[in-house]
Amino acid sequence: ALTRSLVRRAVRLRGRAVRLLPPRGAPHFARQNREIKGYPDGYRIADLGTWPRPGLRGCPVHSGGTGPATAP
Repeated sequence: ALTRSLVRRAVRLRGRAVRLLPPRGAPHFARQNREIKGYPDGYRIADLGTWPRPGLRGCPVHSGGTGPATAP
């Protein structure tokens, strides 16, 4: 509860500070962020998604599963 309260206050304080900043001179698009991952060389539908390991149940991502892009 304490952490949630502190985070909520910090986010509100940041919002108030951002409101005081001047408006952007040029638009900023999400694709300009480094955190946004894309497919610059395209992709194949068959290569997308998670790939379960035969004989194992559960989440293929968190159980160490490998997909076609990471298979040896």
